[in-house]
Amino acid sequence: MESNGRIERSDSTTSLDAPLKSVMVTAQVPRYQIEDSVRRAIDVTELVNRPPRPQIIDDIWPVKSIIALAAEEGDGKTLMADQILRQALRGERVLGFFDVGEAGPRRVLFVDTEMEEEDAVERNAEMVGRGLGIDEDQFYWFTPGGLMLDKEDDFKLLCDEVARVRPDVV
Repeated sequence: MESNGRIERSDSTTSLDAPLKSVMVTAQVPRYQIEDSVRRAIDVTELVNRPPRPQIIDDIWPVKSIIALAAEEGDGKTLMADQILRQALRGERVLGFFDVGEAGPRRVLFVDTEMEEEDAVERNAEMVGRGLGIDEDQFYWFTPGGLMLDKEDDFKLLCDEVARVRPDVV
């Protein structure tokens, strides 16, 4: 996949060329050009003719956006995020309500800072049992522990994994 995408941290020059779409907590790029509008002021009258952003999931998740799930510990945020991404990868209506958009993912890097690899194994088996199995090379579960993206080593760890997996959605 060719891409102009970059991951950047604003307080550093650390960057990585990589195709991304959104960060489920996200960054978009693979099939769409990112304008440099975030680095310059824009005359809002120029925005009138700009086409709408492509959607990862229609009506709720446009490219170049972040989705956050908030709830108490143990209330199912990871389970819901896992299901949303699996349904999007499978091309199914997400949560029974939302169609996958034209920018739907083909490969996902799921970053989970709480669960262990063994938990991911159990969760995958659970999802397959619920009929949400996915094809090989579509869904990567990354469990780096307490990841702190403001720390150079942790940020580099994530960038290296993105470079290795080459996901559409992180």
